[in-house]
Amino acid sequence: MYKRLLGLAFSLSLLASCQPSKPSQLKDSVTDLQGETPLEGRSLFDQITMVREGNQVLQKIPFPFEQLRAQLETKLQAPMMATLIPKGRSLQRHATSEPFRYPRVVLAAITEGSAQGENLGFLLKDRLYLGYVEAANQLEAISYNPDMGRFEFQIIDNYGPGLTPRVRYASRAFCLACHQNESPIFSNPSWDETNANPKIQAQLLQAIKSDRYLGIPIRQLSNVPNAIDDATDRANLLIPFQKLWNAGCTLKDEQASQHCRRLSLEMALSYRLYDLFDDSQYAELKTAYEAAWSLAFPKGLKIPQNNIPNFDPFQDFSGKKDTSFLDRLGVEVKGDLERLADDKDIPAEVEPLRERKEPLEIWTTQNEDAARLIFAIAGEFQTADRLFLKGLLPNPADLAQTLDLLEQETPSFFQAGTFTRCRTIAALAQVKARSQPACDFRDFKVMPPAQSTGQASTGDQHDPRLSLFRSYCSQCHGSGPLNFLEGDDATVLQNLANDAKLHIERLSWETSKSRSMPPANSAPRKLLEAAPADREKMIQVLKQLSNPL
Repeated sequence: MYKRLLGLAFSLSLLASCQPSKPSQLKDSVTDLQGETPLEGRSLFDQITMVREGNQVLQKIPFPFEQLRAQLETKLQAPMMATLIPKGRSLQRHATSEPFRYPRVVLAAITEGSAQGENLGFLLKDRLYLGYVEAANQLEAISYNPDMGRFEFQIIDNYGPGLTPRVRYASRAFCLACHQNESPIFSNPSWDETNANPKIQAQLLQAIKSDRYLGIPIRQLSNVPNAIDDATDRANLLIPFQKLWNAGCTLKDEQASQHCRRLSLEMALSYRLYDLFDDSQYAELKTAYEAAWSLAFPKGLKIPQNNIPNFDPFQDFSGKKDTSFLDRLGVEVKGDLERLADDKDIPAEVEPLRERKEPLEIWTTQNEDAARLIFAIAGEFQTADRLFLKGLLPNPADLAQTLDLLEQETPSFFQAGTFTRCRTIAALAQVKARSQPACDFRDFKVMPPAQSTGQASTGDQHDPRLSLFRSYCSQCHGSGPLNFLEGDDATVLQNLANDAKLHIERLSWETSKSRSMPPANSAPRKLLEAAPADREKMIQVLKQLSNPL
């Protein structure tokens, strides 16, 4: 049994982090993970960019980009993996008209966090990703929130020389249109849109006139995007593992459910600390897993598809692109994404917005997949964690006794909730009357409040010319990537003036040659169809803005 189960140990670097909080990640629908700003905790990107100055905690985002990368890498045992994607498929795909001069940089953390003494550091491996287009003065960050067991999607704009960076949580509805697995995504081999492609390398070298860009070598082998791909594959399992910790141990009796989680943690720590695997203990757990899975996953646990097809931007694609695959989306996001998806340079079959219906795989108890939870929990603890815990719990008897005490607490440590590494370590230290080591949980109350792209900007918002736009259009355009209605009146008026001709065409339904707005069959469209005078007023405002006296 021991040798057979070791085949699952590839999962050792996985699983979300320890002790109950609101189990939002247990839901089946991505809509249950909506909400831009986190209800609990903060993203790891937030946590590692917070700096204490006197009695204040401020978020510092260094510029230029090389300094930010250096700051992040002080928290890691090895540099982040970096690749260049000049003509990719992200929301930044149209950020510059010179994609080979200003390629998109993608960074991924693939190693353990740095630690020193009882400062155990951050668990960043597979949990931190950045995308940066220099010409757009904008960063995108995807990083894990240990307290909620989910990935957070953030936009950092105003990121450029002489600017003050602004960090905000992005619209999850927009992000999850591509990130349908609620986690990072990446291309399948052979990663032809990256600078591992010799054709991409040649164009980058010609445009940049250097063999490096922002400190990143332009000549690159496929091992770099391969490593990023592997990291996103592992990240894709974090939310499923949280489901295993919770629903995979939820039985009809609450005490039995808690004991299932306790045994899972005991087996994981026994394996991680002492290289032990107890077959009799696993037999007991397997019985509990099978009963829980029959309730929670009667047809098996579906693992979402995180891979998107390989894309070679030098291929010739022609003809009108069919974007009907967006029909699955709600009208509140479909309209904004249609223009992005209607990109003739990217065929529908490789479009990340396209629905990925088939799961990556389906886990079942018949295939011993429930045992993945044990190895995944073990993989949550970094090398420094292992050394600390082995000093705290020198033998299996100490471990069992300590977990007995945790299980007997009221409320029990093993009630359903988000499993987090740091709080587990803290709870074990508390039982042993040891000081709690520094870890990736922080005093979130002293941090600056989390902001989202949907939050209204300060300033005047009473101009009557904008009332109809805000009434009919702000559902989609008040936040997100196409947020031209976000901000005070002066900002919005300028945004509308900049693209007045496009807005007029989209509102001129009868003669428009491009996709009309609001989207057909949407609730705002039906309201505006019932008020033709309002549509005419909006067109007149746009005409005045495009031709001021």
